[in-house]
Amino acid sequence: MIHPRMAGLAAVILLAGCNSPDTTTPTETADGAVPGEVSPPVTTGAATTDPQVFANRMAASDKFEIDSAKVAQDKAKSKELRDFAAKMISDHTASSAKLKTAATAEGLTLAVNPTSQQGTDLAALRAAGDNFDSLYLEQQLKAHEAALAELRGFGQTGTQGALRDFATSTAPVVDGHLKMLREIKLPADGSAPAR
Repeated sequence: MIHPRMAGLAAVILLAGCNSPDTTTPTETADGAVPGEVSPPVTTGAATTDPQVFANRMAASDKFEIDSAKVAQDKAKSKELRDFAAKMISDHTASSAKLKTAATAEGLTLAVNPTSQQGTDLAALRAAGDNFDSLYLEQQLKAHEAALAELRGFGQTGTQGALRDFATSTAPVVDGHLKMLREIKLPADGSAPAR
């Protein structure tokens, strides 16, 4: 069952995409990416078929998950979130290693450059006070939804065997993370009692 909040978020994201102009600025490439910066994971369900772009997006996603989880281990009040963060460090470290192996098999070199949004999100986590738990939960839902869409899309349309295998084997893990996140219940004020 789709969580009503996620369905609403998906609708807002899709509508926001409808207002995007068809032209690019001189500082963007034709796919909307800024040279030297990894594009954020696609949140509209449209995944890239470019193996290098896919690999770089997944590398940046893993790095964001690991870095934000380290912050959560220190700042989260909820034991559930701290436990989740520990799992994110473990699972996304393993994912990074598998991704590197798959990329190397395809002759690709990973560029682990966080997106500007990931940098902003990480800074917000570091600066968060009493609202940390709700902010971390919200960011994790968003990041995992985007990663899952990217993985499923490349798993269906990617032409690189090792990367496609990575995508299809990693998607169920990310889906499991989403299920875990949706089961975490925080108090209405966004804070969490220590448990």
